[in-house]
Amino acid sequence: MVTNVLMSIRLPFASSILTGEKKFEFRRVRPRFDPGSRVWMYATKPTGAVIGVFEAGDIVSGQPAWLWSQVEGHAGLSEDEFRDYFRGRTQAHAIMIREVQTLDPTLLPEGSTIPQSYRFLRGDETARLALSTRAAA
Repeated sequence: MVTNVLMSIRLPFASSILTGEKKFEFRRVRPRFDPGSRVWMYATKPTGAVIGVFEAGDIVSGQPAWLWSQVEGHAGLSEDEFRDYFRGRTQAHAIMIREVQTLDPTLLPEGSTIPQSYRFLRGDETARLALSTRAAA
């Protein structure tokens, strides 16, 4: 069974994922979902909509300097932005991005919880997103 996750991503970075420039999504806390999970990208305000979906690959973790050496050139952000994001952290995490699909911007159903980082979707939420975006569930 595929796990479906709703992940908040700032618009510039979500756009870079959709164009293929960004091949890793970075997190300060290691995500608790497995490779093969379907990640629905919620582009934060001012967009405020689901704009794409990707399959999560492996999660690479390590000290920030080491992680940068592994993802440089595929990060979709500058080294300064990367360092600022992980400032004060001893561990950094990168989700490998596979099989990206661009979707027509879709608002979440009224009353949906927008995650600060990510949250798992219930089956009915996934079905509604799939129907509204014409993406396979």
